[in-house]
Amino acid sequence: MTGGMTTRQERSGTEPTQARSALGLRAFFSGFGVVVAALGAVLAKLSGRPGWAVTFAGVCLVAVVDLVVVKRRMNRTRGTPPR
Repeated sequence: MTGGMTTRQERSGTEPTQARSALGLRAFFSGFGVVVAALGAVLAKLSGRPGWAVTFAGVCLVAVVDLVVVKRRMNRTRGTPPR
């Protein structure tokens, strides 16, 4: 593996040749997670529960990172012709 690129393996079974992942759905759930976790962090902070606020903020951070990864994958695969 040079430069972080991996080679594709030959198909080993009956999986479709043009299988695609549900990146749009994953992006939706990540965005939903960001909103809910951020709201939870704010409400926990306002109610005087700093432990819960930190927990919600951590979940929000994970959801933001996942959303960035999904969007990068979507941009990378957009416009590539099917094999």
